[in-house]
This record gives sequence, C-alpha cells and structure tokens, in this order.
Amino acid sequence: MSRILIAFCLFAALASAQNLPDAPRVQPQPAAKCGPWSCWHPKDLPNIQVLKSRAWWLPSFYGLLGTALDNEVTKAGEGQTYRVSKGGPPYPQHYCVEKNINPPFPSRGQLYKATLPWQGAITGLGFLFTKAGVKWPIYAGMQGAVLGIHLNDSLQWFDNCWS
Repeated sequence: MSRILIAFCLFAALASAQNLPDAPRVQPQPAAKCGPWSCWHPKDLPNIQVLKSRAWWLPSFYGLLGTALDNEVTKAGEGQTYRVSKGGPPYPQHYCVEKNINPPFPSRGQLYKATLPWQGAITGLGFLFTKAGVKWPIYAGMQGAVLGIHLNDSLQWFDNCWS
C-alpha cells in the first residue's frame, strides 16, 4: 500500500511540474546616474513649519540652555566677596581662570560673544537639517554634545572653583 501511495505522490508532483509557467527573465537596468544631490530628494519644508517643529526647537533650547549655564557659572561670583563672620574680612568667592577665552577673567559679554557664534552655527545647521528632512537624532545628538560639553565645564567650575 505504501508503494502505491509513494508512486501516486511522485506522479502528482511530476504532473504539476509540467504546468508551471516559465520563470520571468530579469532585464538588466542601467545604473542610476547620481550626482552629489540628484538621487536624494529633500523635503524642503517651509520655514514656519521648521520653526514650529519640536525636532528643531527642543534641541536648540537645550543646547542654548547648556551654553547659558556654562557662561553664568563661569561668571557668577567672580570678583564678589563674602564674609566668613559678621564684621570679618571679605574673602573672594573664587579666582578661577577661564581657559578658553582671553582675557582670563572675561566679562559676561565677552563670554557670550565667544560662545554664541558656535551655538548659532550649530542651531543654523540644525535648521537646515530639519528643513531638508534629515532624521532628527542627528541634530539632537549635535546639541546633546554641546550640552554635555557645557555641563562638564560647569561641573568643573563647581568642583574646582566653588568648593
């Protein structure tokens, strides 16, 4: 009985194989002629839509916040004095030197003048990325790096100059 069943299955398989259509032939396609921008189709969002996009303003906000924090921590307390006891002599709050800006004791305006052009360039690049439809983690990562650098510098000021 098993021989008959195996023979029947083989016969059915051979009979169905006779009715198969021919495989389609693959036609070779010419290679795409891509220049630097011809194969990439940017979204080109309107400016107002970019400005309303959280993918742009949220990273811009925390990057600017990190820059402002670093500048204010650097400037706060410089040249100010406090008294240890009532009527005692005044002591300076800190005399740390700014390592990235000349003069070593910059004013608040000099601090912002030195840091805001870099922040503006990164924010402008993020605007262009958002306008072109580049994925948001790229710009958020750039501003995250800015925030990380400024938080690290601020913590160094707290550790080395305020304690």
